[in-house]
Amino acid sequence: MPVEGTVDLTGYRARMTDHAGLLRDAFHAPGPAIGYVLNDAIARAYPDRYVMRTQDHSFDLDTYLVRHPAEVVVQDAPRPEWASFWAGPGSGVHTRLAQGHRTLDWEGSRFDVIEASWVQGHGERTTMWWVGPSRERVEAFAAHVAEVASEVREEVLVFAGGGWQRSQKLRDAIRAVTFDSLVLEPGRAEGLLADFQGFLAARDDYRKHGAPWKRGVLFLGPPGNGKTHAIKALLNALELPCLYVQSFEAPHMGPQEAMSEVFERARRTTPCALVLEDLDALVTPRSRSYFLNELDGFADNEGILTLATTNHPERLDPALLNRPSRFDRKYAFDLPQEPARVRFLALWNERFAPPSRLTDGELAQLAARSEGFSYAYLKELMLSTLVAWMSAGRASTVFDVAAAQVEDLREQMASAEPVRRKEFVPGVDPRLMAAMRRGAMGGDED
Repeated sequence: MPVEGTVDLTGYRARMTDHAGLLRDAFHAPGPAIGYVLNDAIARAYPDRYVMRTQDHSFDLDTYLVRHPAEVVVQDAPRPEWASFWAGPGSGVHTRLAQGHRTLDWEGSRFDVIEASWVQGHGERTTMWWVGPSRERVEAFAAHVAEVASEVREEVLVFAGGGWQRSQKLRDAIRAVTFDSLVLEPGRAEGLLADFQGFLAARDDYRKHGAPWKRGVLFLGPPGNGKTHAIKALLNALELPCLYVQSFEAPHMGPQEAMSEVFERARRTTPCALVLEDLDALVTPRSRSYFLNELDGFADNEGILTLATTNHPERLDPALLNRPSRFDRKYAFDLPQEPARVRFLALWNERFAPPSRLTDGELAQLAARSEGFSYAYLKELMLSTLVAWMSAGRASTVFDVAAAQVEDLREQMASAEPVRRKEFVPGVDPRLMAAMRRGAMGGDED
């Protein structure tokens, strides 16, 4: 018994053979006309079936097929074009259909999906045609594909160049970081975790009192002091779907369109974490109003936990930095004090083999000598000490090498652009700085 909507393959192959040069011929048309030419040719090839055209990346058939395996036949007309890529060491070469025609069954109906890409304007435009027995069935199948493909599962969604990419590598990096591997002020890790867990568990309470269930959090402080690691540890502990914004700049769209795409995707993924690193660089004066509208405008951002970082809060507009309901939690990550430097150096010391380890007394001396070092410079101190000690044939003691490295790194810090306290605070409410030094600041509800 034939499957509902199945096309007679003999006639089908004959029609598509007539259109074997479909893509080639269409690409000779003027750029703006290519889509119309293809649409007209495909509609003529299927006079008895419904044809729907989409240009939305949400209809990601490749991701859908990974998550929802189905028997797919790649037709030989129009001639398919394959794209191969390498995902890194040990991954081999992966191949996907870049342009061509696939057929597959879904819930008793046969569907044809034709995909084509061409350069238009400043970027590449990808279009798909979905062909099925009726409008109702085609729209139902395409919606099912979009729903399955848009789920953020184990990977992290990264927005860059105007589009989304899935990154299992970034997800693995998040899973590798816990609060046990961080050195924070006493009680800071527990406070951070309790704050966010409490927020996520309070959804019904927010609704009961008519409050929007959303939160914006800003981690701020000089570079190299654990802001990114703290966000990774939070994401690992909270196990939320994660959307990471690398840049709002794109060759084929403006910042307004890019920001709209990011927040719309976040709204479809709730509850989720939206990560914006180096906020002062992501949001420019030209795009600031767009960003403010998306963050705290008329759109409903319920369920979005926005996690942002900045090394330069003085570069942020006061509308971002000081106004409640946009970033209503702020956590400062300042240079570590001596007790924290001792703990951090000890963590790295434990990773080394016994011959290269320092004693507790030597660690204390290093911590005392490394005042003004960020966690990033302390890490470099330990690694450069190990390398220099081995390169010197272990002629000196590890501590003597480390003491020399402290001075070398201090000179390196002096030659770099300094991050001074007075450069760090202009334009920031003094009450905010006092609250930051205590570890957190709440909005009006606190």
